[in-house]
Amino acid sequence: MSVSLETVSSQHVAPDSAGWRAASSIREPSTAGRLFFLATIAAPALILIPKGLAVFALLLLLATLLSWKSSNRPSMALPATWVRAAWLLAVLPLAIAALSVSWFNLPWSELGKIARLLLLPWCAWLAWRTASSRNGLWWGALAGVLVAFCVALLQTASGIERANAGGNPITFANLVLMLLVLAVFCRPRTRDGRTLTLLLAVLAMGIASIVMSGSRGVLPGLALVLLLGLVGKQGRRFWIRMGVSLAALSLLCACLLWVPSLSSQSRLANIAPELARYERGDGNSSVGARLELWSRAWEALRQHPLTGTGLRQFDRAVVLAPECASSAPPHWCRLRHAHNDLFEWAATMGVPGGLALILIYLLPALFFLRCIGRAPPGRMYGAAWAGLVMVLAFASAGLSQSMFAHAASATAYALFIGCLAGIALNEQRQPASTMDATRAGR
Repeated sequence: MSVSLETVSSQHVAPDSAGWRAASSIREPSTAGRLFFLATIAAPALILIPKGLAVFALLLLLATLLSWKSSNRPSMALPATWVRAAWLLAVLPLAIAALSVSWFNLPWSELGKIARLLLLPWCAWLAWRTASSRNGLWWGALAGVLVAFCVALLQTASGIERANAGGNPITFANLVLMLLVLAVFCRPRTRDGRTLTLLLAVLAMGIASIVMSGSRGVLPGLALVLLLGLVGKQGRRFWIRMGVSLAALSLLCACLLWVPSLSSQSRLANIAPELARYERGDGNSSVGARLELWSRAWEALRQHPLTGTGLRQFDRAVVLAPECASSAPPHWCRLRHAHNDLFEWAATMGVPGGLALILIYLLPALFFLRCIGRAPPGRMYGAAWAGLVMVLAFASAGLSQSMFAHAASATAYALFIGCLAGIALNEQRQPASTMDATRAGR
């Protein structure tokens, strides 16, 4: 399956197509476009490798420098409403975090993870500026899932209990889920059996990688990806495909629950016993610890509704718990995050922080929904669908995990959502025949 860089990095349109004359000035291949295309491959392909995103950062900087000198052309102007929304999404949370740092006299380095949200408008602008397609993200996601599967397989075979790629198993599973979103919804428009076979193989490897990580928080997001991905498109047989998809999901859940080796690795069978232990007053379990931490977060918000305990200072609320003052404190007293994004942001930055987090999810979701509403009906894939599903999957994982407490997942959200937003605008301004002219594998 050979693919040339120029073929997949630019969307070639036949000279007599309806959209060619209107877009010819911005569709010509450029050095900046090729560099950004390579960056969109490198980001998902290398995100699980330590320091792998350095390659993406270098390519992003080079593409930006080459694009900047001609960015004032009218044909390159982003819609004003979207520009304001994108900067609001990045700057408002950063401003609230900066106020928290100043108020509590914290090190300014605490802003590092939230500052990564600035990648969102940056990547969106560059994706629009270079007229990028979703092909690079798709190819990069395929490579990234393969890397994840190989790493998880090697670690599990070597006796490591939970695959983690040298980091946190929760973050590892979250990143694999984001790669699956790109692989499923950024796929080319084709009925080629080889592409579909490749996609099914990637799905199998991604699911296996998540199971080997033992992370349960990503499973609702994984179910959403599989459900919408298997349905594929709307139409006369929509409900039949929906029924088949639900049956396949039910079978997968049954295997994870009742096949002993899978049940042990996925840790799904542990949920009920851990809840029972918590009801008896024992919080020394994964589920029990989360419930205890959420209780501490709610108490911190009640006591400090406007300021919270300070950016990334959730442990201040934890140590005040009576259980943590004993001579043998439970293990959750040593945890520094609430394992729920909304509780974490509200507890550490007050009500403004909680509202900022909701904005981080709500604005992109509304934008992608608007793009989907303007697209031709029927298709359930493309950059807008990928962006919407990624927001929903990320938010669902954040219900039981602190997604923005980890640099890798925070960076991935900002750069992927940014790239997908710019690409969705590109797809919106083209005729349908141009949108999916990917030539992948041909």
